[in-house]
Amino acid sequence: LSLATNYQYAACPGPSERQNMRSTFQYWGVRNGENGGLEFVTTEEVKAGTQLCHWYGSGWFPDRGLKRLDVGTEDYPAPKRRSKIKAETQHDD
Repeated sequence: LSLATNYQYAACPGPSERQNMRSTFQYWGVRNGENGGLEFVTTEEVKAGTQLCHWYGSGWFPDRGLKRLDVGTEDYPAPKRRSKIKAETQHDD
């Protein structure tokens, strides 16, 4: 990598969004060294233009005094949360 390399970052999904990538916990380089990294993989098919999202952790936003918001836009959507299916049964006893 050179100094001219443009680094891209993945967003943390907002309250109505979900992650579509995760860490493999495969690291390289020296911690706090000049270069290093952590491998990520997608967890589903990602269509062109879709944002890559991974969970930053529950403390990331509060620790910085920030409010977590949805990151998707009309042109560059983030994957939406899947609705929870509630299995409700009625019994007419």
